[in-house]
Amino acid sequence: MRRVVLDCPAKINLFLELPGLRPDGYHEIVTVMVPIDLCDTIEIAPSRRFSLEVEGAALEGKNTVEKAYEAVARRRKIPGVRARLVKRIPAGSGLGGGSSDAASMIEALDGLFGLGLDREEAGAAVGSDVNFFFARGPALCTGRGEIVHPLPGRRRLHFALLFPPFANPTREIYAIHRKKGLTRGAKPVTGFLNAYASGSGDALERALFNRLEAAASGLRPALRTWMTRLGPGARMTGSGSAVYRLVPDRAAAEALGARAASSTWGAP
Repeated sequence: MRRVVLDCPAKINLFLELPGLRPDGYHEIVTVMVPIDLCDTIEIAPSRRFSLEVEGAALEGKNTVEKAYEAVARRRKIPGVRARLVKRIPAGSGLGGGSSDAASMIEALDGLFGLGLDREEAGAAVGSDVNFFFARGPALCTGRGEIVHPLPGRRRLHFALLFPPFANPTREIYAIHRKKGLTRGAKPVTGFLNAYASGSGDALERALFNRLEAAASGLRPALRTWMTRLGPGARMTGSGSAVYRLVPDRAAAEALGARAASSTWGAP
């Protein structure tokens, strides 16, 4: 029986600004994201009906894999599939696991059944970040996040990544950001893009930015403590709760991650 197996990579936001509200009520987003090695894995095969088996953390409610299947089924006549999802990306971490799972589901269905889909159109119907994961590389994303501009070149970046023992509720964090007033004096992305293109690690670290950090740390004060564990230059990805720091190489990432996660530091 034919089947498709795909990795579903997590992402990190290197730059995230919210210039204002759109007429449709969504936030205008300007973000630069990169995929990272941490991945979920999805496997699908034809079946009489749709079913989903999840290995790892349980998924609440109607998950993005099922939503992706339904989005494709509204656009093309397809049979059921038996899907198996191995979850490694923590939920509520700002690492985009749900969006990545949805993108891989759309890609898998398109490839398995030869549908000739407009994947981006289907992905935008599932979620704002889904289309980024079709690019499989660094990209500037605008609009609601669904408009993807791939960046030239593939810099090899290394990060130390920490998962605090709590998830961040994305909707609440955006609501706090709105309540405190929309962004004034929005930071332009051009400075970040110049630093990214320069190849300088120091310049890139100085240019890292996330507008949601203030709202997230207001809701989760312990977030600042976890960022302090990683030292100067630590940033939050997405709406959190995962935090990261850019480092020179894999050895430095492993050493910093081990030290920051050490129980001798004490949980905040």
